[in-house]
Amino acid sequence: MQANLSMTLYRFDQIAENIRVPVMPKPEDSERYIGLEHMDSGSLRIRRWGAQTDLIGQKLTMKEGDVLFARRNAYLRRVAIAPFDGVFSAHGMVLRAKTDVCLHEFLPVFMESDYFMERAIKISVGSLSPTINWSSLNREEFELPPVDEQRRIADLLWTADDMIIRDKELIVSLIVYKKSLFENLIEKELDNGAKYVKFGELMLRSPDSGHSPISVDRETGHYVLILSAVSVNGYQRGHLKPVELTPEIEATKLQKGDFLISRSNTVELVGLVGIYDEDRNDISFPDTMMRLILDDSKIDRYFLEQYLLSRKARRKIQSFAAGTSGSMKKINRSHISALEIPLLPLEKQHSIMKMIQKCADGISAAEDRRNKNQELKKQLLNKTLSA
Repeated sequence: MQANLSMTLYRFDQIAENIRVPVMPKPEDSERYIGLEHMDSGSLRIRRWGAQTDLIGQKLTMKEGDVLFARRNAYLRRVAIAPFDGVFSAHGMVLRAKTDVCLHEFLPVFMESDYFMERAIKISVGSLSPTINWSSLNREEFELPPVDEQRRIADLLWTADDMIIRDKELIVSLIVYKKSLFENLIEKELDNGAKYVKFGELMLRSPDSGHSPISVDRETGHYVLILSAVSVNGYQRGHLKPVELTPEIEATKLQKGDFLISRSNTVELVGLVGIYDEDRNDISFPDTMMRLILDDSKIDRYFLEQYLLSRKARRKIQSFAAGTSGSMKKINRSHISALEIPLLPLEKQHSIMKMIQKCADGISAAEDRRNKNQELKKQLLNKTLSA
């Protein structure tokens, strides 16, 4: 530990109390229920809650201000503050600080730290859904700074958390505004005489199919995208898995600017698109996606991406998605070719995308600030608590 802090060693049951008050929920409890699915990794705030159906099985009573800890799948690192009195998942723990040792405002930020989480993950048991038991956690020992120092650290960390929350809310608002702005601009052009054309008229040839080999549990130097690589916000980097490089995989290597569409996914996610934007040649695309070969003389690919992610286009794609295998739905080449796309002059497409890019720049700036504050918050706590 840092030499300038007088750290004291405590068992975890000296730091916090496990408040286990079981309850059989009533129908009205569904409105004030928090499950593990409502908790986000790296966020101490609960932003959503409630169950769509009556709750089944025993739950835990929680009080406003309690620390909620997801003991199942501990590697997801989910800790949050109860925003109201209600019921909590039995796959979690309800904790309260023992304030003679640990301030209640310090306990949740302490539990977010690598110092705590790495120990908690280490003692979790089970292979499918690793779970932490109180009987193991309560015996673990941790060093804590004095209460006055805890207060100073907590004030700094909660201030940083408030800044992170504000940026998250700004990001959500800007994303909604960007989509609405684009859709309003398109409607204006249609009102002024712009026409729809079939998507097939905007492609140079039939879409390319991907290939999905069996993944391997070691690094191979080549990768294939996974389904989450195309999202409601376009292409997402880092969503890939290692595979052996075969002739089939070689044929599906991606180049910067390739336009991808998900042809198989749940009905909410099928047909999502993204533009591959990486300067690397070691990634291929799977058979759950197709690569669209666009006629750049007719359509700006970024304009097309924005349109296909619009509410109107998403509803149309979802309407013809079909399938009988559980929740998975599929679209095919004929579906894609038949989609109606508003055809504007290229210069008008470019003009619209310049306005959209200003929103995108604002989103990127807010994301950068959020990421920097998250890293500063993490560094401050880990530096204080690490040996």
